[in-house]
Amino acid sequence: MIKYIVQVNTTKVNAKGKRDSKIFDFTFQEESPIDSRKKAIAKVLELEDEFLYGEVKYESFFEANMKDFKNFNAYSINIFFVNSDGCEYCLYGEDEEQTIEALQAEVYHFAEEDNIVLTDIEYADGEWDFVNVIEMNLDFLIN
Repeated sequence: MIKYIVQVNTTKVNAKGKRDSKIFDFTFQEESPIDSRKKAIAKVLELEDEFLYGEVKYESFFEANMKDFKNFNAYSINIFFVNSDGCEYCLYGEDEEQTIEALQAEVYHFAEEDNIVLTDIEYADGEWDFVNVIEMNLDFLIN
């Protein structure tokens, strides 16, 4: 059965360099895979809002690097699309190439679903000039 996993990595480092890292997951496996996808994206938006505007402020690991990795709270979030065979594809949080690969895998596994709007995006990988992907939340996933 298709599922989506939201993986959160947090690291806190105090001024003396003491580190506290945590990784936790949220799994979405609804009867309708597209509902799982929607819930995973909604969870990411909720978490990002909490990390950026919550009581404890977090920043990206890139920003933490600019502080020489001292006295910071950093986070990263990934969304993994897991197909019915258990293969994981990183849909959000990594580089564009991995995201596009995951988007392509989704289309293959959603081919039988009704009411899924697809669109073509440019992607010159030497083999294709464009790829077919699910249109919903595309701006969020690619940017």
